[in-house]
Amino acid sequence: MKIENLNLASLKYFIDTIESGSFTEAASINRVTRPAISQAIRRLEEWAGIEIIKHQKNSLELTDEGRNFYRRAKLSYQNFQDNLLLGSQLDTTLNVGCSSSLIDQYLITTLKKIKHTVKLHVQVGSSTQLKGFLENGSINVAVFVDSEATPGFESSVISKGKFRVFSKSGKLENTLVVTEDRPEVNVLRNYLTKQKISVDLMRAESWSLATKLAETLGASCLAPEFVPNRRLKKVHLSGFHQKYNVILANRRSELLSETEIKFCNLMRARVREQFGGVVASKN
Repeated sequence: MKIENLNLASLKYFIDTIESGSFTEAASINRVTRPAISQAIRRLEEWAGIEIIKHQKNSLELTDEGRNFYRRAKLSYQNFQDNLLLGSQLDTTLNVGCSSSLIDQYLITTLKKIKHTVKLHVQVGSSTQLKGFLENGSINVAVFVDSEATPGFESSVISKGKFRVFSKSGKLENTLVVTEDRPEVNVLRNYLTKQKISVDLMRAESWSLATKLAETLGASCLAPEFVPNRRLKKVHLSGFHQKYNVILANRRSELLSETEIKFCNLMRARVREQFGGVVASKN
């Protein structure tokens, strides 16, 4: 018994027949012939593998299995109408992932513009983790920093900038706070090696934490230029250049809820207003 072989018209004919108590009345309701009603119910019995109605001349009586089937059929058909056909309720589910450093500037500001109550599920993690969450379906939308679009997902570059080294003094300190082994970390490490500059590397979970550690410990840190606070100054390193993109990535639009689609549209609109455009790249 495969659900894809179920004929919804047959299901409705059956329900109307039972509730009207008449094959003829059910045919009138659905504007079909009486034989069409009888044939549809027989196809439904074949699909379910049970006898639903006792087939006697001028008699309409459900079998015991038919009574149970009617109750389940009625509930299932009603749910189908409510959830799919009527479409009167906005799907407010939002399964989103975001880098911790982007939460205030991108996630929170966009959520404030969504007026409907949101069934919100947020995953916070690194760019690598968020890509994994997208791939396994635990989130449908993600906002993170990366150098390129995400293969296999619809991606938009919603902001661009450069990675910088920061410190309170504006000079490169002996301790340098970095995050995971990302491209910009490797580029900076290679740059320092070529310049024969020796520093002690300290690992932090996020750029926000890296900047706080740099401020508290008097260290330097590597972060996107939008992250550091006013107490940190840029460290000039001639020859070190590494760009970044803030990327909005999502699964195919047909897999998104109405709220997830609205979230993506609002974020792109916000970027158009603030930065004057969006560089879109779809995969």
